[in-house]
Amino acid sequence: MGESFRDSKYVLVLKDHASHYCNLVVVDTADSAVSVEALLMWHARFGPPPVWTSDQGSQFKNEVVSKLSRRLWTAQQFTPVNCPWINGSVERVNRDILQVIRTVILEYKINRRDWLYLMPSVQASINHTAGCRALLVTGLHASGYT
Repeated sequence: MGESFRDSKYVLVLKDHASHYCNLVVVDTADSAVSVEALLMWHARFGPPPVWTSDQGSQFKNEVVSKLSRRLWTAQQFTPVNCPWINGSVERVNRDILQVIRTVILEYKINRRDWLYLMPSVQASINHTAGCRALLVTGLHASGYT
């Protein structure tokens, strides 16, 4: 994403392919400790997924995440290098995040280094888009009305 007024530079995207629910985690570094913490928070909220799929970044493909996978009885899959289309739904979320952030920054003349403060609203927007199955995870209707 780029520099922010804090040290945060990255957004870790966790997505459930069944419900299409996304969790966006703003992080300072892309390392295994951050990945493990985010995966444990997902586990605490929703339980362990049967499989998690990621690219082959060093923050995912390491001994710490591998041990976590075994302890949670979760299979770990990696997409081949230079094949982003295999995990295309997450790549689409990444594209949507960038588009929404850029649009809001331009429209409201927000300092581009404030992008991290927009992430909760971006996550809500992604998870409550019409046609999304947010009701499965959050209990809220996609329209925002009950």
